Amino acid sequence: MSFASSAMGAWGNYSSQQQQTRAANKAAMEEYKYKLKIRSDRWDRSLATYRNQLVDYQLERGEQDAAYSRALEANQYNLNQTYKQASFADQEAAIKLADSQGKLQARNVSGRTADRLNTAVASQFGRNQAMQTESLLGASYQSKMQSRNLREQLKSSARQSYSKIMTPPVPDSAPLAPTMQSGPSSMGLYTGLLGAGISGYQTYDSLLPKLD
Repeated sequence: MSFASSAMGAWGNYSSQQQQTRAANKAAMEEYKYKLKIRSDRWDRSLATYRNQLVDYQLERGEQDAAYSRALEANQYNLNQTYKQASFADQEAAIKLADSQGKLQARNVSGRTADRLNTAVASQFGRNQAMQTESLLGASYQSKMQSRNLREQLKSSARQSYSKIMTPPVPDSAPLAPTMQSGPSSMGLYTGLLGAGISGYQTYDSLLPKLD
């Protein structure tokens, strides 16, 4: 009975340790799988967000390029209108010059007086032409500066848009795999059973009648 009791105790202790070890290992593995699932879900969300950012970037760049093209066209249109108005003004000035010269001829003005009047009319025409030329040069310069500013604005907008996608997402570090517990050694069970056997034998021996 002593042996059976001790052996059952040793076996029960061994079995209990085994169950505790299995439970601990199972809990550690479940926690590890849970962490992996969280990491996977977080990575999927990061990828989805980045893909949306890429789509937004392409849309923004398309809108920026379209706005830049429209602005360039408007700038060129304004410059063309300035040149067209200047051309009309030149024609009108030439007509006025011819008209003034015709009127002088009709008045039969000759000599120094005619030369003086013709010179005055021609000088006025020349001044108007010089002012017109200066105005056109200024308009051309302003148009070039406007085109340059538009290009710089486009570059700045493109850089701002690209800054949103220039750093792709990186997955989190994987959690460390759990270290599984090895559980109780069978040698401990053998030792316990051996101890139970020795204890039982000693108890048995003590109950035997002693010879004098």
